Amino acid sequence: MATVAIPQQGIQYVSSTRQRVMGVLFIVIGVAIWFFFSQGVAADVKTKFVMTPGGSSATLPDLILPTLTTVNVLAGLSIILGIIQLVKPRGFGRYTNWVLAGVVGMFVLAFLTWAAAGKSLNLAGLLNTTLLKAVPLTLGALSGILCERSGVVNIAIEGMMLMGCMVAALVGTVSGSRRGRYRRLAPVPDRTAGSGQRADSGQQRAPALGVAHPATSAPHAAVFALGSARRLMAPRLAATAAAQPRRRASCGRARRA
Repeated sequence: MATVAIPQQGIQYVSSTRQRVMGVLFIVIGVAIWFFFSQGVAADVKTKFVMTPGGSSATLPDLILPTLTTVNVLAGLSIILGIIQLVKPRGFGRYTNWVLAGVVGMFVLAFLTWAAAGKSLNLAGLLNTTLLKAVPLTLGALSGILCERSGVVNIAIEGMMLMGCMVAALVGTVSGSRRGRYRRLAPVPDRTAGSGQRADSGQQRAPALGVAHPATSAPHAAVFALGSARRLMAPRLAATAAAQPRRRASCGRARRA
């Protein structure tokens, strides 16, 4: 008898309670932006965002925004999104989380615009530092998710990261890795000596220190992570290996019968 596979279409269900809660939340965030960040700000005050991070060779033009107008526009957009979420059937549907992320981003932008009113803020440097600090935390969170999905509760993620960094720094220091050294300091002339003469201290160079480089620390961190994962998965592997003889014995009895 031939069977026919009927493709199943995903049915999207949006809770009316969640729709109302998210709409009210958008409106509350918009009112908070207007109440906290637009009060007491003069109309002629401007905020300057520097778009070139420190130490970068490429330069981008700075972004200059009127503080009061920017805050009011962000508050109005958030309130409008909240009204659409409440009035429209099923709201934004599956895009509600993305809209929520955009509203939170508008709140952060309004706060930065208000905090730097009449001053300048290196926005590119702030984003660069945020990404650099967030990478190890994100990798640690991903390792926790993988362990949880495998059925193991790993509460030593921070310790593994610290041990991996310590081992990488130790190996980089002992081996004298060139890629992880600081640049040698240029000779400093002695101002007390005569012109054209340098003291002995000026001829010497500061010793370079071995510092863990990302290229050096990555292999050690990977080896440490693999060893830790193997140790965590050892009980499950042992249970699987112990169950194999039982399966073979049961298969043998079935054949004899």
